Amino acid sequence: MRRNESMKQRVLTEVPTISDVNHLESKKARLDSLTSNSLPESCVLHVRGLPPDTTEHEVSTLAIPFGSIANMIVTKKTCQALIEMDTLESAESMFSYYTTVCPPKLRGRYPVEIQFSKYSSLTNSNNNNNNAVVSAIQEANKQFAAFRIENEESAKTVLHIHVERLLPSSEIGYLPFFLAFRPFGRILRVVSFRKNESRHAFLEFSNSISAHVAKLQMNGVPLFPAEGNFCILRTEFSRQPTLEVHREDSSSRDFTRNPWNEIDESQEIASIMSGNKKFQPILSSVQPDLNDLSEEKLSNMDPASLTSLANRLIKPLLRVAASVSGPQADVLRAQASALGGLSALISENQSHCESFSWPIIPNVSTQEVTQNASRIYVGSPVVFVSNLNEEKVNPDTLFILFGVYGDVQRVKIIHNKRSTALVQMTDASQALRAVNFLNGVPLYGKTLRCILSKNTYINMPQNILYTPDGDESQNTCDYSGHKLHRFKHVNSRNHFNICAPSKVLHVTNLPDVVDEEKLKNVFEHICECRVSRVKTFKAEKKMALVELETLEEAISALITMHDYPIEEKMRLRVSFSKSAI
Repeated sequence: MRRNESMKQRVLTEVPTISDVNHLESKKARLDSLTSNSLPESCVLHVRGLPPDTTEHEVSTLAIPFGSIANMIVTKKTCQALIEMDTLESAESMFSYYTTVCPPKLRGRYPVEIQFSKYSSLTNSNNNNNNAVVSAIQEANKQFAAFRIENEESAKTVLHIHVERLLPSSEIGYLPFFLAFRPFGRILRVVSFRKNESRHAFLEFSNSISAHVAKLQMNGVPLFPAEGNFCILRTEFSRQPTLEVHREDSSSRDFTRNPWNEIDESQEIASIMSGNKKFQPILSSVQPDLNDLSEEKLSNMDPASLTSLANRLIKPLLRVAASVSGPQADVLRAQASALGGLSALISENQSHCESFSWPIIPNVSTQEVTQNASRIYVGSPVVFVSNLNEEKVNPDTLFILFGVYGDVQRVKIIHNKRSTALVQMTDASQALRAVNFLNGVPLYGKTLRCILSKNTYINMPQNILYTPDGDESQNTCDYSGHKLHRFKHVNSRNHFNICAPSKVLHVTNLPDVVDEEKLKNVFEHICECRVSRVKTFKAEKKMALVELETLEEAISALITMHDYPIEEKMRLRVSFSKSAI
């Protein structure tokens, strides 16, 4: 097994002043050539693309849900800002959310860009005299402290939304609220109702971070931007810990029981448009009528025709991406990249297709889009992984975990930043699949963060590296042709059994003498985990379903028990199960 050379990384020793920040605009061309992956993580985040009249308070709201602000510099002349968080974990959490979940917007319509800064900390003696910055930091930290205390008692995931200046004779169901708030994260339930001649809604997110960001960024924003200063939203946290939807209709919906899909979207928008002409220009801009290209009709197409259709969409996506900038262009390029790997995804199971989401890929300039379109849409087979547990994660760990969703060729733990890694899959479609399923999952006390890398391959080291203890470094490993590759055979069943990580594991290659009690004891002893239930069954070979107490324990158990020698010449094969016990 070959090992890697030290990866050069910028040392964070420079400390900027106000005069330094005023010159950042002149460096924009250089910074544009860098991606977030190429800059070392620091407590300082660089914010670009701010509106010229941005206030210090608006900038500080970007950071409130993630932690306390240690320092901040806002330069309105260059429409940029630097935000120093009090901990690296807060900065990583903020960066991860805004790059993988929801790109930030100010006032609901001004997208801004966030990346790690090259500076390790900020110093600004003028801040003592800048009352606006000091006040914004104090107010932001006060709000975060209050949110943290409230969230410890009960997770704040439910928003109360009040619509001001409602349009005359207009009825608003759950759909406009859902469409407006869904970019911030997964929505579980929405209930819309009228109270005292005004419109209200309760909206429940799957996590408190999404709810908090939505509360801050949607407060004071028009529900329908095309209507100007009408239907202004006022957002606050609800006292309710969760929502209950007793009956689904045009005013309420439980998405945990009745998931959302594109057919619903086109049909319900068309229904609202026909019933309320006032919203017609607004909703037509949100989603065109997709009845002629419904998911059901597309699913009935043969693979060759579907791939041809996907390829015809790639160039228009790249052309539009070249005409816009910022996060919107990133999303368009990511969609084009994903469509490039569609042919490999066609054979996968329905649950994967329904849950697929487009990841953000590194920024690419307009010139690169036009000159290298064929290279861009093919996508990168390399995944950039961050927020790893440095003490427990090694290349073999990532090989086993990412190997559930593709054949891992190489893994590289970044030498000077062991909480980050690069994982090279066989092709771009496998990399997209891994990002889709593994981004945000818990692993060894951390939340895994995955995005596509700008790199298209991992170089093997020329020289052997050694740790400070004198041991051979094991940062880079080559797994090409490995016996544990699950997808090396085209007709393998593994292609059809792909699913999201779950608490239930599917275990195969069991000896006949191993019963449920023995298998439970093996898992609990080897993995030091809590097994809830075990169910064995006989097919061509003896198999079992093993349910763990938590998702994190299940992921850890899969990594530990896959290829475990349960008996001589018999090794377990473990994967996530689509079935419950």
